[in-house]
Parts: sequence; C-alpha cells; structure tokens
Amino acid sequence: MSFEMGVGVTPEKYRSLLEGATSQDYLVIGAKDSKDADYIASKMSTEPLGHKSLSVLGLEMNVYLIKN
Repeated sequence: MSFEMGVGVTPEKYRSLLEGATSQDYLVIGAKDSKDADYIASKMSTEPLGHKSLSVLGLEMNVYLIKN
C-alpha cells in the first residue's frame, strides 16, 4: 500500500478520481464539520464512509480512508 499526498488537487485530477481512474488508496482530510471533505470522500467511494477524528496542534479534523 502506498500513500500520496495531494494539496490543491487540479480539476483534471479530481475528475479522474471521480471517474474511477485510479486503484490507489486515498486519505481525505478536512476540517471538522467540513461539508467539502464529506462530499469529496462520498464521491470517491462506492461504500458508505465513516470518519476518524484527528487533532493536531489544536486543529480538529476528520479523516476518511478510501480503499480502492
């Protein structure tokens, strides 16, 4: 299993992820209660997702693991 981190994903890359053009596992990390992170994670997975809470330097985040 390998991890890649993308910051500021380009529209083309995002579109290819939504179209299933990848077989990698991805982490989606967003601020707690971020509707954007919830939406992106739900579009990247065909299965219902739950998130794990993470706190770094006082910043509360939700983390989703999307396995392909």
